[in-house]
Amino acid sequence: MEILQLEKDQDEIDSAIVLLFKRRIKVVKKIASIQKNLGINLSDKTRELEILSRVSEMAGSDLAGDAQALYKQILLLSYPYLQSV
Repeated sequence: MEILQLEKDQDEIDSAIVLLFKRRIKVVKKIASIQKNLGINLSDKTRELEILSRVSEMAGSDLAGDAQALYKQILLLSYPYLQSV
Protein backbone atom coordinates (compact mmCIF):
# COMPACT_ATOMS: atom_id res chain seq x y z
CA MET A 1 0.00 0.00 0.00
CA GLU A 2 2.84 2.39 0.74
CA ILE A 3 4.03 2.36 -2.85
CA LEU A 4 0.56 3.41 -4.05
CA GLN A 5 0.61 6.43 -1.75
CA LEU A 6 4.13 7.33 -2.86
CA GLU A 7 3.07 7.07 -6.51
CA LYS A 8 0.09 9.30 -5.74
CA ASP A 9 2.45 11.79 -4.09
CA GLN A 10 4.70 11.62 -7.14
CA ASP A 11 1.73 12.31 -9.44
CA GLU A 12 0.77 15.35 -7.35
CA ILE A 13 4.32 16.66 -7.53
CA ASP A 14 4.35 16.14 -11.31
CA SER A 15 1.10 18.09 -11.61
CA ALA A 16 2.57 20.94 -9.58
CA ILE A 17 5.73 20.97 -11.71
CA VAL A 18 3.71 21.20 -14.93
CA LEU A 19 1.54 24.01 -13.55
CA LEU A 20 4.64 25.91 -12.41
CA PHE A 21 6.31 25.37 -15.79
CA LYS A 22 3.25 26.79 -17.56
CA ARG A 23 3.29 29.75 -15.16
CA ARG A 24 7.02 30.28 -15.80
CA ILE A 25 6.49 30.34 -19.57
CA LYS A 26 3.76 32.99 -19.17
CA VAL A 27 6.19 35.11 -17.16
CA VAL A 28 8.94 34.55 -19.75
CA LYS A 29 6.59 35.82 -22.45
CA LYS A 30 5.71 38.93 -20.42
CA ILE A 31 9.37 39.69 -19.73
CA ALA A 32 10.23 39.18 -23.41
CA SER A 33 7.45 41.53 -24.47
CA ILE A 34 8.66 44.25 -22.11
CA GLN A 35 12.27 43.77 -23.20
CA LYS A 36 11.28 43.92 -26.84
CA ASN A 37 9.31 47.13 -26.32
CA LEU A 38 12.28 48.68 -24.51
CA GLY A 39 14.74 47.49 -27.14
CA ILE A 40 16.57 45.29 -24.62
CA ASN A 41 18.36 42.16 -25.80
CA LEU A 42 16.11 39.14 -25.18
CA SER A 43 19.05 36.89 -24.33
CA ASP A 44 20.57 37.65 -20.93
CA LYS A 45 23.43 35.28 -20.14
CA THR A 46 24.14 37.05 -16.84
CA ARG A 47 20.59 36.40 -15.67
CA GLU A 48 20.83 32.77 -16.79
CA LEU A 49 24.03 32.28 -14.79
CA GLU A 50 22.34 33.86 -11.76
CA ILE A 51 19.45 31.41 -12.09
CA LEU A 52 21.78 28.41 -12.42
CA SER A 53 23.79 29.53 -9.41
CA ARG A 54 20.66 30.12 -7.32
CA VAL A 55 19.09 26.74 -8.10
CA SER A 56 22.37 24.96 -7.41
CA GLU A 57 22.56 26.60 -4.02
CA MET A 58 18.91 25.82 -3.27
CA ALA A 59 19.36 22.18 -4.26
CA GLY A 60 22.36 21.63 -2.02
CA SER A 61 25.60 19.89 -2.85
CA ASP A 62 24.00 16.47 -3.44
CA LEU A 63 21.67 17.72 -6.18
CA ALA A 64 23.41 20.90 -7.42
CA GLY A 65 24.56 19.34 -10.70
CA ASP A 66 21.18 17.79 -11.39
CA ALA A 67 19.41 21.06 -10.58
CA GLN A 68 21.67 22.90 -13.00
CA ALA A 69 21.05 20.30 -15.70
CA LEU A 70 17.29 20.59 -15.17
CA TYR A 71 17.32 24.37 -15.33
CA LYS A 72 19.54 24.42 -18.40
CA GLN A 73 16.80 22.42 -20.11
CA ILE A 74 14.11 24.76 -18.78
CA LEU A 75 16.05 27.72 -20.13
CA LEU A 76 16.48 26.01 -23.50
CA LEU A 77 12.76 25.29 -23.63
CA SER A 78 12.05 28.96 -22.86
CA TYR A 79 14.00 30.34 -25.84
CA PRO A 80 11.26 29.77 -28.45
CA TYR A 81 8.81 31.66 -26.24
CA LEU A 82 11.23 34.59 -26.04
CA GLN A 83 11.27 34.72 -29.82
CA SER A 84 7.50 34.36 -30.20
CA VAL A 85 6.59 37.81 -28.87
